[in-house]
Amino acid sequence: MNATTLRTAISGRLNTLKAANPQGASQDDLIQAICEEIVGHISANALVTVTVASVTAVTAGAASSGPGTGTGTIT
Repeated sequence: MNATTLRTAISGRLNTLKAANPQGASQDDLIQAICEEIVGHISANALVTVTVASVTAVTAGAASSGPGTGTGTIT
């Protein structure tokens, strides 16, 4: 994740919103646009690492055995 990239995305989104609303966008519209850019940036760029303490009844090979549970961190 990168603050400069996020700033550029938010700025572009707000400029588009302002252009579409010459009389001024509502505060709700501005906040919504910012929130959508933040969520989109996190969804596209976050690295999630999940650690599972132990797993039982796992099928060996390429088959799916899930779902597993564990704790995770976002970086």
